[in-house]
Parts: sequence; C-alpha cells; structure tokens
Amino acid sequence: MLYNFPQHTGNHLGANLIAMLLDQGVAVQGIKDSSGDIDNAIIYKSHFPEVKIFFGNDAKVLEVLQKGLSGSVTGGANPLPELLIAIQADFQISGNKA
Repeated sequence: MLYNFPQHTGNHLGANLIAMLLDQGVAVQGIKDSSGDIDNAIIYKSHFPEVKIFFGNDAKVLEVLQKGLSGSVTGGANPLPELLIAIQADFQISGNKA
C-alpha cells in the first residue's frame, strides 16, 4: 500500500513515482490518498486501473464510490464504522446510483 498524505509528509506521491515502482516490479496493491483532492485520486485510478484507490475524507464517502474509486478509509470510520459500511452497502444495492 502506498499512502499520499502531502500535508504531513511535505511530498506528493506522483503518478510518475508510482509508475516507476510498478515498472520495477513492486507489487502495489492499493493507494490511500489523503491529499483532500479527489481529482488526484481519480488520476491514480485512470493511470493505474489495476490498483485499488482509497480516499481519506469523511465528507466525500459517497462521491468516492460514484467516481469509481475502491472506497474510503476515514477517521470517522474509527468510532462509527457502521455508517461507512451502510453508505457503501446502500450504494451497491441501489445499482451505483446513489
């Protein structure tokens, strides 16, 4: 798993670095993007469709699913995981139209 959290690391995890890691045979299973920029996560998904892309923002849990990302890993899910699970389950039941 790779983790993009530039607010705390001072570095942005760019698509070029991810491509280099994949080209070198690094088995990247997923990326968590906590940049706050959902468009960045969508860029990851478009460049690396085989990699699961998760977004770390409580307010965008439904939008993450609507944009075709793999899901969310959020701080709010720690004390109340049932809400995050319910949003994802409802989205899947509704045929991805929520």
